[in-house]
Amino acid sequence: MITTRKSIADALSTVPGIKGYAKKPKVTKAGDAWPLINELTRGPALVFQTTWRIAVTIGSDEGSAIDKFDTLIPEVTQALQEVVYVDSARPIAVPTEAGDLYGVELIARSE
Repeated sequence: MITTRKSIADALSTVPGIKGYAKKPKVTKAGDAWPLINELTRGPALVFQTTWRIAVTIGSDEGSAIDKFDTLIPEVTQALQEVVYVDSARPIAVPTEAGDLYGVELIARSE
């Protein structure tokens, strides 16, 4: 299977409370998620490995975001396992016009 932004977005949308997008939505709200290409690395047989940064917004309340982070990572990782291999996850702040949203950035790989 060739991994595309759409296939990642579709996988993200299977997680309850998450809406996957192929590109960052113009207006970002809690529960939105989208992939970004971080790097293309050329390997053997002229095949490129893609490293993805996948952003998932959680919300504006720090306490709720901390609790959600703990449960969200396994859910999202499992939903993505058919399209990418998740290497790591870290908390992030996603800037919006209404103020920053807490979120998660996953680093994942695909060929």
